[in-house]
Amino acid sequence: MKRIWVSLLLSACMLTSAVNMSWASLSEGRFTPCLKNQTPSGVSQEISYRIHKGDTLWSIARHYGIKMENLMMINRLDEKSILTVGKTLQIPGTNARVHIVKSGETLWQIANNYGIGLEELQQLNRDKPANKLQVGERLILPSAARSLALTQSSSRGLSLGSGFYAWPIMGTITSAYGWRKSGFHHGLDIAGKVGDPIRAAANGTVNCADYQPIYGRTIILEHDNGKKTVYAHLEKIYVEKGREVKRGKIIGTVGTSGRTTGPHLHFEIRAGDKTINPVQLLR
Repeated sequence: MKRIWVSLLLSACMLTSAVNMSWASLSEGRFTPCLKNQTPSGVSQEISYRIHKGDTLWSIARHYGIKMENLMMINRLDEKSILTVGKTLQIPGTNARVHIVKSGETLWQIANNYGIGLEELQQLNRDKPANKLQVGERLILPSAARSLALTQSSSRGLSLGSGFYAWPIMGTITSAYGWRKSGFHHGLDIAGKVGDPIRAAANGTVNCADYQPIYGRTIILEHDNGKKTVYAHLEKIYVEKGREVKRGKIIGTVGTSGRTTGPHLHFEIRAGDKTINPVQLLR
């Protein structure tokens, strides 16, 4: 009889000990998953990025203004991980703003509606072809993007008088304004196909419609505010010197004339003997 009581007492002690151990592990959080599998608090996995040639974890993290540790954590990567071109990474961050593409929208319209530069929007969405947006796609917006309602109401008043110009063609910016290996680039290189129409960025008078060294077939429009717009590397020129043109008028076509490695439009905005970054004035 004593042996039975002793056995029961030992079993009860073992059961109590097991329960206490289980409760301790739950309440004190002694079990911690591998750090690489954890998701940092406050992280949103709504944003994704398609890896391009030359990308590194450091460059992607720097581009989005996030910690590389968080980028690795959410994608289960480490310093030795190899990035595969075409694969998708989840981008952590709760401050990112997203626009859902609607039917008929273009990248240029979206940038205009939010009061942001096209180049900046393209940089944040390098995996989204500018001329092939899909309805329902998510576009990442920079933190400086204004509210849509406010910008839509104010954008109706944008005109040359307020200093803004229309985009001459639709295409990806392949070379931005500023310093590059070959020297200072005074305009934007916008990719296009040979024969794509080029439109006047604003009302103006044709100041030049001729072949220029390096620039090839070139059109220069002079505007009422004293500024000039330059359209270079054209295939064809449809206007003559001295002719007045309206904003949006087709003045030529994309080509490869002059010093160029492929079809594109070189576009400049000049103020006297200086150039201005077109992205600041294009809408």
